[in-house]
Amino acid sequence: MQSLSDYFQTRALEYIDLAPGITLPAHFGDWQQEYWSVRRHSGLFDFSFMHTVEVAGPAAITALEVFQCRLLRDQAIGSIRYSFIVDHEGYTDLDITIWRLDIDRFWLIAGRPISDRLKQVIRELKLDLEISEKRSDFNILAVQGPSSKDILSKTFSCQANQLPEFFRFNTISFINTPIRIARLGYTGEMGYELFVPREIAKQVWLKLLELNENLSECGFVAANALRIEAGFLLFSNELQAPRLLAELGFERFIRGGEQRPLEKMVGIAFATAQPHLDLEYSADLEHFVVPTSRCYSPQMQCEIGLGFYDAAVIHDKKKALTRELEPVEIMKLPFYRNDKP
Repeated sequence: MQSLSDYFQTRALEYIDLAPGITLPAHFGDWQQEYWSVRRHSGLFDFSFMHTVEVAGPAAITALEVFQCRLLRDQAIGSIRYSFIVDHEGYTDLDITIWRLDIDRFWLIAGRPISDRLKQVIRELKLDLEISEKRSDFNILAVQGPSSKDILSKTFSCQANQLPEFFRFNTISFINTPIRIARLGYTGEMGYELFVPREIAKQVWLKLLELNENLSECGFVAANALRIEAGFLLFSNELQAPRLLAELGFERFIRGGEQRPLEKMVGIAFATAQPHLDLEYSADLEHFVVPTSRCYSPQMQCEIGLGFYDAAVIHDKKKALTRELEPVEIMKLPFYRNDKP
């Protein structure tokens, strides 16, 4: 049976390079239409570039609590936790989600391969654990938007209360095949992610579209704008260089000692004014903003982004310059918030 990626290739779509080895459909026609579909109705994404690793064994929690920054002993089976892989100095270069499948069995999902790093930690701890890659088993489909719950209920003939709550997961069935489904997402809207066996992924994709006329296929350009508005970092952008958790705004995840960050992640609105005409922009040439992500926001009708700014002056400055002397306004994150994601 034709794979979902092969199906996309037959359609002469425009592609975008997200990171080395990761190429995704940029859009399926009109990215701004896709964006508004997610904000107003729902959109369908393929996030199958993500890496999934299963860790199993009685010592799984011991290894994972060394590997990443969250305590896991009280994590409920069927729940998901957001976390970061950290080194001994508290720096991270990758965010992950941790899924507890059973007492001693977990999934770790990340944008980059993590098996070798995890195995190194296990060797150092002299533990006996089973590590298995699951990426080739599934396509990760995401249904994001206000009508996502109704769409899944209709497509999979289930009651709304059978779908998981926020940051939890369970299993539903499609043509007698189990599909793991989680309620989480990357857009700031209510949404779900589906782990669909690859042999039926194209069939599920087309069935979702066939049964739901307000559901739109969406590419990464729309996903990028949606996640920047929601203030979500992207591993290939915000974590190009290792960062302290406190720089990223995740002080609550820090274990053992206070972090004193030199920079903090901020929202950026790119100004149209010429900096030499507004002295507030050019008054301080010692503290520059370092943009890491940028997009046009259909919601705000201007270019926005994420970046890092001097933590010592972040509360005093509203206007600043990049190192290229481009004027920006410092914005509080998120740009967009849905109170019921």
